[in-house]
Amino acid sequence: MERFWIVDDEWQDYDAETEYLRRTHPGCEILISSKAAQEELDSYGKTADALICQIDVPVGLELMEKLKGCKVISVYGIGYNNVDVASASKLGISVTNVPGYCAEDVADYVVAAIYRQNLKLSLYAANVRNGAWGAKAVKDIPRRICEQTLFVAGFGNIGRRLAQKAVGVGMSVLYYDSFESAEMDAAAKKIGAERVSLE
Repeated sequence: MERFWIVDDEWQDYDAETEYLRRTHPGCEILISSKAAQEELDSYGKTADALICQIDVPVGLELMEKLKGCKVISVYGIGYNNVDVASASKLGISVTNVPGYCAEDVADYVVAAIYRQNLKLSLYAANVRNGAWGAKAVKDIPRRICEQTLFVAGFGNIGRRLAQKAVGVGMSVLYYDSFESAEMDAAAKKIGAERVSLE
């Protein structure tokens, strides 16, 4: 019987995770912890086949050495920054994440922030609340979004989604990424973004 240990304190329920695990691993056992408590580690963690954890859960060598049966550590999110990947590799534990996690949401947020900042929406709202309307509500005429250039530092999942959205509203997009690949170049060409040096 496979045993899964979910360590997370962010979500209110884990119905989606438990339903998926029970469907794909019939008869599995699942423990959900808010923290990697010592008693749960002693009673369950030592026999867990997989650790599924939130991005802020520290998973260092000391913990991994106690996970005697663990084959994989899966992080909810895009980073591994709290997992000692080198030690996991030495212990034969695979580490995985969710590379596209929140890419769409972050890109949407950035576009919203561009509009809010560029169009001075908060200032206009305050001026209108104070009785100004039309040209009287506008002190500085903003430049149109479609006349601007956006620079994207990092052209991974989030950077590409942001570039697509920016091009969609008429912006020119320049990007820089220290990583280069034919796949990235093809994606940039399809989007209409131009690679530039960081300088």
